[in-house]
Amino acid sequence: MTLKCISLNVRGINKAIKRRKLFRYLHNNKFDVVYLQETYCSKGLEDVWRNEWGGKGLYAHGSNHSRGVMILFNPNVDVEFQKTIVD
Repeated sequence: MTLKCISLNVRGINKAIKRRKLFRYLHNNKFDVVYLQETYCSKGLEDVWRNEWGGKGLYAHGSNHSRGVMILFNPNVDVEFQKTIVD
């Protein structure tokens, strides 16, 4: 099985227009697994971003000195999480 992956430093995607453009780009290019750094995500935004993405994801929100990462999975990729550990 071959997976198409990408890793990006997004420098914050709290603005809806930037996030939607990013998600559209990722879907159009059919990436299976997406690694995003410096997302500036918070626990309260997880559900909103998950709905906008349309697939499964893992989130680590970070702190004031570490602004969060996300791993997103294309909705067409069948993934099941057995165990997750977030630091």
